[in-house]
Amino acid sequence: PIFWGRMLSIFISTGSIVMIYAFYLKFISRKDDSLHSSTVASQRKLYALLASIFAVTSSIFGYWSIRVMADPLFALLILIYFYYLPDLYKKNNHRVLEYTLSGLLLAITMTRLEGIFVALATALFFLIYPAHGRNFTPSLKKSIINITDNSRKILIFFIPQVLIYFPWTLYAKVLYKGEVSNDYLDEIETFVFNLERFKYFFTYTFFILVIPLTAYFIWNGVKSIKESKNTDIIFLIPLLLFILQELLIGFIWTPSLPRIYMPLIPFLAMLFVFGIENFRRRKVEIRKYLIINLSLTFLFVYLQYNQKLYFLGASKLLFAIIIISNLFLMFFPILKWESKKVFVAAIIILNLLITSVVIYNQSYIYKSVVKGIEFVTPLDGITAYSDETGNAEWYLRSHGFYLDPGNNINDTNEQYQLLKSNNVSYMLWTNEFNRASYFIDPKIDPRFELIYVFQQPIRDPLDKVADRLNILDDSDYMVFTTKIYKVL
Repeated sequence: PIFWGRMLSIFISTGSIVMIYAFYLKFISRKDDSLHSSTVASQRKLYALLASIFAVTSSIFGYWSIRVMADPLFALLILIYFYYLPDLYKKNNHRVLEYTLSGLLLAITMTRLEGIFVALATALFFLIYPAHGRNFTPSLKKSIINITDNSRKILIFFIPQVLIYFPWTLYAKVLYKGEVSNDYLDEIETFVFNLERFKYFFTYTFFILVIPLTAYFIWNGVKSIKESKNTDIIFLIPLLLFILQELLIGFIWTPSLPRIYMPLIPFLAMLFVFGIENFRRRKVEIRKYLIINLSLTFLFVYLQYNQKLYFLGASKLLFAIIIISNLFLMFFPILKWESKKVFVAAIIILNLLITSVVIYNQSYIYKSVVKGIEFVTPLDGITAYSDETGNAEWYLRSHGFYLDPGNNINDTNEQYQLLKSNNVSYMLWTNEFNRASYFIDPKIDPRFELIYVFQQPIRDPLDKVADRLNILDDSDYMVFTTKIYKVL
């Protein structure tokens, strides 16, 4: 089942390649009539293809695109939805498109909870943009007029949402008298700002495409779009609103990073390639360009060296390769000869290396926790856990007791009293992914009996080779350990 699930995810991700290519040509690619039409067309298609390849080979998109999860489908649906949404205002006969997009929006909200961000972005766009494409000048008075003009669209897009979700909510909350909650609302209620949490969010957000210089070219792409003559850009406002909401929830719900950013990768990849495409046209000051990119490189070194985030190249040799390659590649765009295509191709090759290593290393992530769960699940009694991998919560269900985020244990006496007061029979202790709260390893405490231990070394393939060649010492590699204690 896992094999065919992965095949389905890969097939869906292939659809994303096609949509990124089409999206780039429709909304991002520059419109330059000064060149011969065939030359313009071939260049646009080449950059669109490079954007597609760059997106799917990036570590975050590449890794999640082969997972048997909803993320690849969600990313594809987002691309399709925002690709066709502007056509509502550009075609006379759009009734079929209205119903199609309404169904697509319903599929998006049912695929992942972040789909509600797409619905909110769409609703706000209907509020501020006139139904018949008049001058775009937002105001309260015009918003009221727009609601009237867009009433048909509002009904078609949002009545299906109400028909699907209201009965379920009514049943769950009123008839069944259960709780209607979600992880986002729980995180908002328990959100506590601290510097470490912000650094984690900032690093994954600012260097989402891993290679430091990509941040510069994304910004260059944004400025190039603002300066372009593409009148369709106005229709990307709902997409911008969706992106802002994704970034906000990433800030609030840091355990969701970087997975929650997967649907953003295609759009950032397009901006990156567009920034390269227009680098020469914008006549960037070379000195300023070099200073900014050197600063980005040093910032990346500082943040990644301290945090060692998996998807940004946590291993020693890969980290060094990223930095050296970035310093080398930053000179390509300023060379006199035509080097933009070689520049993007080199970055794609670097992407493939990073993603391959990340996928290899991630194959061992959570393994220690899963082994501990497999051992404790057949046992009678409640098992306490504090990890945020999601595996313990999923498999233990009603037989699990989760240590609430922020409930920091100060000593083993407090820990023992907490466990006994909640009728806990076993405790799953792990050093893997405990960002919000964690148990203390009781070790020799006589009130806890160690009944199972599993250790999973995380040895990067590049670091192992470098260690054998005496290039670097890899003796301090990470070892994830999970222990099962019986609470006596």
